[in-house]
Amino acid sequence: SRGENMKRRANSTCKPKREAILLATADLMSRLGPDVSVTSIARSAAVSKQTVYNHFGSRAGLMDALVASGLSVLYDPMLDLDSNGDPEDELGSYALALLRELSQPAYRKMLRAIFFAIQADAAAAQLIYDATAVRTRERIATYLRAQCARGRLTVDEPDIAAQLFHAAVVSNAQLMILAGILDEKPIESHARACSRLFLKAYATDR
Repeated sequence: SRGENMKRRANSTCKPKREAILLATADLMSRLGPDVSVTSIARSAAVSKQTVYNHFGSRAGLMDALVASGLSVLYDPMLDLDSNGDPEDELGSYALALLRELSQPAYRKMLRAIFFAIQADAAAAQLIYDATAVRTRERIATYLRAQCARGRLTVDEPDIAAQLFHAAVVSNAQLMILAGILDEKPIESHARACSRLFLKAYATDR
């Protein structure tokens, strides 16, 4: 119908503008901090200030949308839970993939932007934490349980062990990202060292 065609045309116009606003918000906040104005965001996105409000309702609504969009960027690589490969190789490859993901410009920019966006929003902070760090550690813990069941590892407390491994891999890298000083050169050696040292504590043949 004519009405449906008009709606589709409107949506095709609105979506690029919405994405441009979110990209501009992430870019400006990652570089300038949390006090970026809606006026500056609109200017950077090449839209009017009213367009920003039409899409997000308020600055708070824009911050909520930024956090929601960040969940698709702040995602971790998959860990093959049923792998028959050597655990040291598997965990080393996973750690390397995770660090490479962290080193991507889009990830670095979004992490810094969201860090500023959630400073005064405990609920948003919890949402991001649950959807990233908690989910990643749960995946690692599941992998550890599977390897224990196969007799390859001996891990009495997989959840705690997963926290230790995840922290060893990413904590320093995330701090360096927030400070804007991440050095990508030692990523591979760091990932392999984390896996090697972790398995020294938990491998059945240690």
